[in-house]
Amino acid sequence: MSNIIAVESGTPVQSIMIYDISGKLLYNNSGLNGQNIAINGEAWKSQPIILQIYTGNKRTTKKIVY
Repeated sequence: MSNIIAVESGTPVQSIMIYDISGKLLYNNSGLNGQNIAINGEAWKSQPIILQIYTGNKRTTKKIVY
């Protein structure tokens, strides 16, 4: 199993935030401007996490069990 969290978007991703299930911020990167982002997720392995992905004026939230 890969430790990489891959984010692919049709429009440039401006920022990504990752939270644990209790709402604690685990990762924040707001200096992005790409459509394919790879994040090393080894530290969050075997727990549910919530990704918030911002592209322009749109926010997408995904819950994954990693």
